[in-house]
Amino acid sequence: MKKLVSLLMLAIPFMGICQQKYKITGVISGVPSKAKMYLVYDQGNTFVKDSCRLTAGTFKFSGLFKGPKSAILVLSRTGKYADTGVLDMQSVYLEATPVRVIGSDSVAKAKITGGTLNAQNQEKLRLIKNIKGSVYQQEPKLVTAFVARYPTSKVSLDWLMSFSPKNQWVADSYAKLSPSLKQSTAAKAFGLEIQHFLSVFPGKVAPDFSLSDSKGKIRKLSDFKGKYVLLDFWASYCKPCRAANPGLKALYDALKSTGKFEIVGISADRSKAPWLKAIEEDQLSWTQLIDLPNEGTTKATDLYSVSILPTHYLIGPDGKILSLDVLAKIKKDKVLPAEEKAGVMGKLSDLVETNILTALKKEQLSEVGFKEDFNDVDNQLNTDIGESALSNELGMLKFPEDSLAINRLINTRGTPMYKQKQKMKKAFIASHPNSFLSLYLLNEMEIMYSTESYAAAFNALSDQLKATSIAEKIKARLEKGNATPVGTLAVDFKRIDQFGKTVKLSDYKGKLVILDFWGTWCIPCRLTHPHLKELYSRYKAKGLEIVAVANEKTKDPEKARVGWLGAIKKDDVNWVQVLNKEGEDNQDIVKDYAITSYPTKLLLDQNGKILMRVIGGMNDEMDILIKSILDK
Repeated sequence: MKKLVSLLMLAIPFMGICQQKYKITGVISGVPSKAKMYLVYDQGNTFVKDSCRLTAGTFKFSGLFKGPKSAILVLSRTGKYADTGVLDMQSVYLEATPVRVIGSDSVAKAKITGGTLNAQNQEKLRLIKNIKGSVYQQEPKLVTAFVARYPTSKVSLDWLMSFSPKNQWVADSYAKLSPSLKQSTAAKAFGLEIQHFLSVFPGKVAPDFSLSDSKGKIRKLSDFKGKYVLLDFWASYCKPCRAANPGLKALYDALKSTGKFEIVGISADRSKAPWLKAIEEDQLSWTQLIDLPNEGTTKATDLYSVSILPTHYLIGPDGKILSLDVLAKIKKDKVLPAEEKAGVMGKLSDLVETNILTALKKEQLSEVGFKEDFNDVDNQLNTDIGESALSNELGMLKFPEDSLAINRLINTRGTPMYKQKQKMKKAFIASHPNSFLSLYLLNEMEIMYSTESYAAAFNALSDQLKATSIAEKIKARLEKGNATPVGTLAVDFKRIDQFGKTVKLSDYKGKLVILDFWGTWCIPCRLTHPHLKELYSRYKAKGLEIVAVANEKTKDPEKARVGWLGAIKKDDVNWVQVLNKEGEDNQDIVKDYAITSYPTKLLLDQNGKILMRVIGGMNDEMDILIKSILDK
C-alpha cells in the first residue's frame, strides 16, 4: 500500500504539466471608472468571456490553461460592448510568463510585453500595421517569412491558419512548421485540408471514384480514360449550376463529335428525385452521376475537395488533372488542345446564338429582326477591351505557384472588364424594349441590377415579351423582392452579436445601414467581404454601419456558432455580426426578408427605411447610392 501511495505521489507533478497558469496585469490610463476589460478566448467548442472592472486604470486576469492559447483583450469604457460593434481590442497570448499591458485611453494601442509568444505576436501585429499597398497581396509574403523565422511558434500556426488551406504558399509554409506544432486537433484538420488540396493539383493523377448513374449503374472515372473529361460538380438546387448548363450544352455539342471529349456531371443532391427532374428539365445528355451520402460508393466530392458549387476539373487523356487555364481556353474556344490554332484569340462574346434561337422558337415568337439584334450585341461583346492582353499575361503565369498574381489580375482588371461588357448588354436592353434578345439577356442578368432597377428594366419591355414563359420567371423573382419594397420600414430583430452583446437592428437608426445576408458556406458571399471592408473603412466615420446576418446550414446551434465565429475571424469582418435563428424569440430573419439567394444586401436609410436591395456582388448601384448620400 505504501508503494502504491508513493507511485501516485510521483505521478502528481507529471499530471500537472497539462495545466499551466497565466497572469495578465495592466494599466490603461485615462478611462472612466465604469470601464471594464474583457478577456475572450475559445475553450474547445465554446468561447470564454472573462471580465473585470478597471480600478484607477488597473486590471488583472489569471487562471489555468492547457497549452499556449490566443485570446483578445477588449476595453469597454461604458462597461458594456460598444454600440457600433467595433471594439477597442488587441490580441494576446495566454502563456506561462506573466503578461503586462501598458496604455493610454486604448488597449488597441497599448504596449504588451510577456514571454516569447507575446513578443512574436507583437512583431506580427507591427508587420501587418506597416503594410503598404494591398493587404491581400502583401500579407501572404509576411506570413511565409514569419513561418520560416519561427517554425515552432504557435503564432506562426495561428497566423497561417487564418488563410484558406487551398493555396500553394500555405501548403509550403505548413510543411515548414515543426512536427510538434501540428499535433493539435485544429492543426491536424488544417493539414488534412491541405493534403486534399494538393492531391487534385494540375499534373496529379485524378483520383478515381465509382458512383451510380441515372439508371443505377456504377460508373468509374477510369472508364473514360483516353478522353478529355470535364468533371462538373453541381446540384439541382444550385442556381449558378443550373445557369451554367446551357453553356455546358453548347460546349458538349461542339466537341462530342470528336470522340475525344466527355462531360461527367456529379450531383451533390441528397436524393435522386430532384436530381433526375433537373436532368430532364435542363436536357442534359452527358453522363450524370450522383454522390449520395451513405451509399457505399467513393465520395467524389471529398476526393476533389469540393466546397462550393459549381466546381469544374478537367482531366486529360492520360488521366492527369489539367490546369485551369487549359479548361478556360477549351470553354472559350470550344476546341480541344490538340486542335488549337497558335496565336488565335477565341471568341470574346459569351452569347450562344443556337441557345437563344431555341428559346425564341419555344416561345413561338417571330424571328424577324433577331439576327440583326444578335449580331449587334455579339459584335459589341467581341470588341477587345483588353481581354487579349490580360489573357497573354495570365498565360505566362503558372497555377498554383502564381495564384496571388493571377487573383490580382482577375480582380483588378478582369472583373472591371466583365462589368463593362455587362453594361453593354444593359444598354442594349434599355434601347430595345421590343427585342426578344433583351428579354433573354435580362433573365440572365439579375445580379447586375438592384431589385428596383431590375423591375424597371422588365416593365419597360413590350407587352408581348412580358407574356412569355421567360417573363414569368422574372416576375417570380420580382415578387420575392416585393417583400421588401423601397420606402417601407425594415423588419426589426434582436440577436446576440459575435462578442456576446445584445443588439437590435433599430439600434442603428441615425446611420446608413448595409444589411448583409450571407453564410460561411457561401463562397460568393465571402468574396464580397474585401469590398465591404473597403466601404466600411471609407464611410464608417461618415455614418455607415454594416449589420450582417449569417444563415448557417447546420441545425446544430453550437456547430453553427463555432463555424460562424471562425469565418468572421478568418475574413476579418469586424462589423456587427449575428446569426439568423439563434434568438430566443425564434424569429426567422431570413424569412422575414424573403431571402432566397446569397449574398443579398439591403441598404437602409437613417430612419430604418429600405432604400435598395441587390443580389450578388457584381452590382455597383448600392456603391453609387452610398456615395451620393455620404460624400456630400
